[in-house]
Amino acid sequence: MADQRRMKYVSLCVLSLQTAAHVVLTRYSRANQETSKYLASTVVSLVEALKLLTCIIVIICSCGTYIGLYLAINSNVFEKWMVSAHLWDQ
Repeated sequence: MADQRRMKYVSLCVLSLQTAAHVVLTRYSRANQETSKYLASTVVSLVEALKLLTCIIVIICSCGTYIGLYLAINSNVFEKWMVSAHLWDQ
């Protein structure tokens, strides 16, 4: 139970730092006139892909193996889909 609680806070901190870094770096790169312009949607897509990769790494670290990753995703996304979608209070 303590490991799950610790991993929850580690995940929260990592994703919060990642989001803060995204905002700061995007703002800095937009303010710099020497760089070429880019689409904001491209940045958002890359950041979301990075968040997905970060979450997968955190799940692998907490489960220990790729099979644990599969079982965690299967259990929390497919078997408990109503809880995952917040359609049903538990």
